[in-house]
Amino acid sequence: MTHYIAMGGEHGCLPDNCSSYRSEEDAIGGLDCIYELTNKQKREIKAQGLTELTRKQGGAYCSVSSCDCSEPWEHDEFGTPMDWPEYLEDEGDKDETR
Repeated sequence: MTHYIAMGGEHGCLPDNCSSYRSEEDAIGGLDCIYELTNKQKREIKAQGLTELTRKQGGAYCSVSSCDCSEPWEHDEFGTPMDWPEYLEDEGDKDETR
């Protein structure tokens, strides 16, 4: 199942943040909450998957990309399999605690 990875930070460095979302719109919304994106920047992410940020926004870039891996929680620092129950294959896995 396709999910979306939102990340942002400085060019040439590991991202300052990285999260996974069920939809592209949610991923862009997550980045908007962090960086207070302009409407133009949101359109650029939607069209190109990437936008440049201003220094005032606290980073150099942010991006959204799609992914089809089987463990979307691995893209999120605080994500767990319980956040993505539709990806769990075995009913026993749903009893896993955080």
